[in-house]
Amino acid sequence: MEADREPDGSAEGSSRAGGWSGHVSRGWDASGGERGMSEATGKADAGGTAGGSPAGASAARDASRTTEMAEQPSQREVDTGEEPSGAAGTVERRTAVSRDAFDQPREWLLLNALVLGLRDYMRKTGFRECVLGLSGGIDSSLAAYIAARACGPRRVHGLLMPSRYSSEHSVRDARALAEALRIDAAVVPIEEVHRAYERLPIVGPELLDEPAGLADQNLQARIRGAIVMFRSNRHGWLPLSTGNKSELAVGYCTLYGDMAGGFAVLCDLYKQDVYALARFINEAEGREVIPEHVLVKPPSAELAPGQVDQDALPPYPLLDGILRELIEREAAPQELFDRFPRDVVLWVARRLDRNEFKRRQLPPGIKLTARAFGSGRRMPIAARWDPANTPW
Repeated sequence: MEADREPDGSAEGSSRAGGWSGHVSRGWDASGGERGMSEATGKADAGGTAGGSPAGASAARDASRTTEMAEQPSQREVDTGEEPSGAAGTVERRTAVSRDAFDQPREWLLLNALVLGLRDYMRKTGFRECVLGLSGGIDSSLAAYIAARACGPRRVHGLLMPSRYSSEHSVRDARALAEALRIDAAVVPIEEVHRAYERLPIVGPELLDEPAGLADQNLQARIRGAIVMFRSNRHGWLPLSTGNKSELAVGYCTLYGDMAGGFAVLCDLYKQDVYALARFINEAEGREVIPEHVLVKPPSAELAPGQVDQDALPPYPLLDGILRELIEREAAPQELFDRFPRDVVLWVARRLDRNEFKRRQLPPGIKLTARAFGSGRRMPIAARWDPANTPW
């Protein structure tokens, strides 16, 4: 459910005047990671993924080793097939330890760390099934795949919740994904609920006064979040939130909307890595599990007419490169001015600091990098320092 943009706690709104198209023209690719971060940083990951963190790859590698080494060397691979087994209804797999498992591509390590993390969490907390919103976007598509791998497709329940701003292709993409994964996908349009708010006293006139404004966009996200949480509460399913680390870092998400859930599957995965894993999945599966259209269309929350992420955010290759430096390496903004546009560095640093209050309310997730949000990066919520107003 990639809906839902609320960049910070101010009334400043979600858009930067004029968008970020200027940085695209200066060489930053706006598509979700077709070009590697080598253009921004002068180097690439060992696995070939744009802008990777060696520490993040190490964390994922350790998780993969834990998975493999927990098995008995004498056992052969066993796929239980139709029905998942185990206390939490998970699919049990036994694989003989192989040295080759330690030398897999970075995408393989990350993907298996995510599957292991979700499967282990569900097993230990007693959840047998999970539910999530399917927007037809890249984040929810990857999260659904991970969930299907973790607990079996019959135990994953998707919700398509189109609004007046949802495109037909997004609904088609969500349906195609559900069919490819063989997961349940119920359609629950939110238009009727949205219109009910417009008929309320006080709220209705304010909504109609600024249709598709920031408050209206976040309202749509919260309607969707309430539906996901209702089905979770009704059936005892684990609700999954699908926001990625790039969006959570700068507050491009909605409290009690797309952030609502019991487990944040992608909370430590940058947007470019989301695209890299989706491409890796299709290649590894030998078929189009995640629709190609999802991989090539401009990312959009579809909460307003013609909305695309680039209207409110820098191109993801640029954003991820700056975030990796500020978060993983703990670089000061001034250290990045010779490698990234100064105005973008200050914009990102400011949003990163101002949106700590949102991340404090994030569900638990899987640690993949050296500094995951939460216990891995403790920062004050109330801070007067503003990098944009600091003379460098």
